[in-house]
Amino acid sequence: MFKYQTYFEKLSTPCPPQEYRAENKVAFRWIFDKKTEEDNFKPVYFKNPRRFNQKSDSERCMAMGLSFFETMDKAENRFLQLKKRLGQEAYKVLGTEIAYGQLQKEDGVNSTTDTNGHFTHHPSNNFKYSKKITIVKSLK
Repeated sequence: MFKYQTYFEKLSTPCPPQEYRAENKVAFRWIFDKKTEEDNFKPVYFKNPRRFNQKSDSERCMAMGLSFFETMDKAENRFLQLKKRLGQEAYKVLGTEIAYGQLQKEDGVNSTTDTNGHFTHHPSNNFKYSKKITIVKSLK
């Protein structure tokens, strides 16, 4: 069972997608130093569900997962790309730190990694990221 299973069941497409896999995986993520589990690990869909009213169910599903990167360099490079567009707002919207953790098979399922080193993770029910993720580098 997944953390957001009741939401997944309302979608017309399988969520998480069938090709997502449970695997042991190194994970890097942008987070905020002074915020809670809820602030740092709340999928974008749940921050503003109305934003997804006109999106497809597969896009909604993706937005119910969390973004991670396979290496610290890829996480930092992608942040810097987005910071060029967002300016200082990036620190308010995306995060101020890079955190590292080791996801285990029982923690949920992951998409394949894209060319930016990004993958989406759908957590298992009751999984707490804050117990596995630690800050390793400041983005400022």
